[in-house]
Amino acid sequence: MSHSENSDAQDIVKLSRGVAMMVVGAGMILSSPSVRRLLTSSLASAMPEGENPLEAGLAGILPDIERYMRIRAM
Repeated sequence: MSHSENSDAQDIVKLSRGVAMMVVGAGMILSSPSVRRLLTSSLASAMPEGENPLEAGLAGILPDIERYMRIRAM
């Protein structure tokens, strides 16, 4: 393995570590009930079309996921 290949591999590992840390951090922040209430209330004011904007968003995505799973099973 040459020096540049080793450097590229280390860069990829560092990038993946950073992404993993961001995901874990976001999960820890969103696990707080007060933060979730604040987030849902701000989303409700930005998207007033439904009672719970998170559920409306998930309901819109669900048919796409089901279609993907059917295509993948073929």
